[in-house]
Amino acid sequence: MSHIQFYSIRESRGSYSIQTEKEREKLQMELKNIEEARRAKYATLKLAQTRLEGRHDRPGNENIEDAAHAGLLEELKGIVDSIDALDEQIDKS
Repeated sequence: MSHIQFYSIRESRGSYSIQTEKEREKLQMELKNIEEARRAKYATLKLAQTRLEGRHDRPGNENIEDAAHAGLLEELKGIVDSIDALDEQIDKS
């Protein structure tokens, strides 16, 4: 093997190493962003749960399942679905 071939192989290994490192850093950043989005969704979930609990504690004639109540339940379902989707993305990473 000539010196030129040796250095060529060495250079290509180095470039693959740099490329792999960049991909790893990109994946780590994506995972961090997904985890941050998940934490934000949990804060939103807690707020929606608190709002639902507040509606539940209303006196009898105000404690009804009206359109606002149904909308809040739908919002909770959407948030939980979003968290589940983010969890799946984290598991795949």
